[in-house]
Amino acid sequence: MTDYPLISIVVPTYNHAQYLPICLDGIWFQDYPNIEIIVVNANSPDNTNEVLENYQSDVKNSRVSYASYFNEKTDEVERFYHDRYPKEGRRLEIVTLPSDPGLSETYNEGVRRAEGVYVTTIVSDDIPHPRMISRLAAALDADYDFAYSDELLVLDNGRVEREFIFPDFCPQRCLADWYLCGNSKLWRRSLHEKIGYFSTQYPMTQDYELFARFFMEGAKFIHVPEVLYSVRFHDHQRKTGNHTADREPKIFSESKDIAKRVREFLRGQP
Repeated sequence: MTDYPLISIVVPTYNHAQYLPICLDGIWFQDYPNIEIIVVNANSPDNTNEVLENYQSDVKNSRVSYASYFNEKTDEVERFYHDRYPKEGRRLEIVTLPSDPGLSETYNEGVRRAEGVYVTTIVSDDIPHPRMISRLAAALDADYDFAYSDELLVLDNGRVEREFIFPDFCPQRCLADWYLCGNSKLWRRSLHEKIGYFSTQYPMTQDYELFARFFMEGAKFIHVPEVLYSVRFHDHQRKTGNHTADREPKIFSESKDIAKRVREFLRGQP
């Protein structure tokens, strides 16, 4: 896989047992051929452990078939049998934490274990589309540090709530006005060596804060104008306007603080 550098995908999970296999399948069947998947289970009280054990077993043992040839001599339709999950170019590591440290540290646990040239995080109820990694990696190969794409918001029943088309990268529009880089993203792992990891001081908006820090430390951003990801938009979010009543004030408070930091930084630029 020398022509395709390893890419690390961290999947933090907590109480998402029913969605987790769909998310992992979306990663496993990416068209990019060299991926490590690091699932970090933050001590989920549901049946996540069982789901992960079954997934590991399926990856190792499950076989499927399709009708492939009508044998006229035997009057039989012959089937072609093959492994359900391709093995080459995939690693799966499962980390189970003794307690839930919060999303920032769950992210960090996985990112610190990552060995890929590029890295991303995918929340365990979301669905990456098959070309997400290859398209974002191609953008980074063109001498960028952080790439992001457009996405869909998908309801629990599979219907699309809306398409979210993000602006081409503009610091003011994407980081200072509000966070508009979305959930479909990929960045150079080396950024962490210089800039650090997800902050526990922003438990609701740790991604926005980290990516704003990336930018303010000189990282080059690029928008890939394709829908490459589906964000799970749960029924309760639809009824409450995305965020629950207790979470929204916290999210908005943190986000406003980050936006102010970016605006102050931009005002100081020549």
